[in-house]
Amino acid sequence: PGNSATNTITFRGQSLDSSAVIIRWPAGIVANNYVVQMEGADHVTFEHLTMHRSNGNNGTWGAQVLHFNGFSSSDPSQNCTFSHVRFMANPIQNVNYWRGLVTETTSGLSEQNITFSFCHFQGGHEAFRWNSSTGQDDFLTITDCYTTQSYGAFAVLAMDDHFTLARNTFENLGSTSYTFAVSLSYNTGGFLIEDNI
Repeated sequence: PGNSATNTITFRGQSLDSSAVIIRWPAGIVANNYVVQMEGADHVTFEHLTMHRSNGNNGTWGAQVLHFNGFSSSDPSQNCTFSHVRFMANPIQNVNYWRGLVTETTSGLSEQNITFSFCHFQGGHEAFRWNSSTGQDDFLTITDCYTTQSYGAFAVLAMDDHFTLARNTFENLGSTSYTFAVSLSYNTGGFLIEDNI
């Protein structure tokens, strides 16, 4: 913006009503068929809109809406913001880490400064699964978000750097042996988790 040396791209619903602008993809249960895939995306912002994957079911791939993947291009995404975005799909009961609404692959790359604020996650097996690999220096922030009708909320795996989960609300999570609000694994860096309900 202005005289900045960095170009930014912003996708914003004009009415500032997240339900008025819907990016819908009838992907069904096909693998690697996301509504949006971030691959080497830098300085991209999504605001006040809905990303919806329709026609999913309890199949393996029925929920992925937004996917971060720097593996094939060897180019991680950096400085991406999602604010007042609704991520929606059908609830997925079967346990599989590729059934989250927002997913990130084990790519060995560092997705830098990825921020979600005031977002709504509805459906999927998990709302959010960040599946980094050991050695990545990701910076991830999820604040003031709402999760409903999922079986799990936020899973953060194998991250070496700081992440923040704060002031998020979890309601109507399904009941299985794999239901959780927050799940952590192999996190060697500092992190902040506070004021989630």
